[in-house]
Amino acid sequence: MSLLNHVPPQPSLAQTSNNAVPPRPSPFGPRAGTPPPLPTRPSLPAGPAVQYSLIPAGQTVMRFQLKGLGDPFHRLLGDPLNLDYGTPQKAAEVLHKDEALRQRVTVLLDEAWGRYQLVGAMLLTPYEVAARVYTTPLHPIGLADEDEDNPPPTPTPPKCEVVRAIDLALVLNILARVRDGILVAETPLALEPAFLDKTWVASEARLIALGRATGCLEDVWA
Repeated sequence: MSLLNHVPPQPSLAQTSNNAVPPRPSPFGPRAGTPPPLPTRPSLPAGPAVQYSLIPAGQTVMRFQLKGLGDPFHRLLGDPLNLDYGTPQKAAEVLHKDEALRQRVTVLLDEAWGRYQLVGAMLLTPYEVAARVYTTPLHPIGLADEDEDNPPPTPTPPKCEVVRAIDLALVLNILARVRDGILVAETPLALEPAFLDKTWVASEARLIALGRATGCLEDVWA
């Protein structure tokens, strides 16, 4: 056999696999294992303190709360006075359990609600939130010049008249129809303790006018 016709033996597939060149590492990082940590953002210097205030929507606000208004069944329905019902929680529990009593109160409240002739939606605020807004000092809009000796004006709370509705029909209607701070005229009554035990504050002119017409007293923030 001549050298020109000699063909060297080819390596087998197994030999080729064993002698394969290892893959190059990916330029985009490792494919497996724990990823490298993300670069941390350099801390920025703190900016100037920002002062802001929440400005009340009106000059008069009205509180709607059942506490302190007495036995609702005696005052609304003429039932015999019950000293236990002077506590709102007790009265609400009895109203929730006694279906006949609840029906009598519902008829009376629906009749009163129709006479109010309210339409649309009205916004109310939980008492705790309103108390913070109306008693927190308002920060001054402008500060004194640095060249002047006059100090900046002292922040003062907003001036606001606080009154409380005392008409039981109005108060019960409001408490039993508010849903998450929204009072819609067509909302049905919900005479459960979870609704009647709340305290709401409104700056809505229509509700304030109703409260003044049905009876209200001067109030202060607790």
